[in-house]
Amino acid sequence: MKLVLAAALALAVATPALADHAGMDHGAQDHADHGAMMEGGLKSSSPESGSTVSAPKTLVLTFEHPMKLDMVTLTGPNGATLKLKGGAAVADSATVKLPVLAAGVWKAAWHATSADGHMMYGALGFTVR
Repeated sequence: MKLVLAAALALAVATPALADHAGMDHGAQDHADHGAMMEGGLKSSSPESGSTVSAPKTLVLTFEHPMKLDMVTLTGPNGATLKLKGGAAVADSATVKLPVLAAGVWKAAWHATSADGHMMYGALGFTVR
C-alpha cells in the first residue's frame, strides 16, 4: 500500500497540472508566460513541493496571477483525505490553516478560480517528519 501511495504521489508531483481556461483574456500575457502551466500557474508553495518539514501549521500557495483558492484536498500517509476550504478573496496567494499532520508523505491537491472565471488546479507533495 505504501509503495502504491508513494508511486501515485511521485506521479502527481512529476506531472504538470492542467488548466481549463481556453479563450480567457490575459491581456499581453501569453499562456506560455505562466511557467508552462507547471503546477497550474503556481509560483511557489510553503511547504515546498518535495520538501520535508516539521509540523506545518499552514499551506501557502502563491499563484502566477490572482486566484481564489476554492478547495484543498489533503491525502495523508494512510490514504485518508481531508477537504479544506479556501478563502473568499481573489489574491496572489492563499493561506490555508492545516490540522495537525501525522508523520509521512502528504499530497495537497488544490483547485482555484480567477476573477475572470478560468479554473486552475494542481498538486504538490511534501513529507512531515
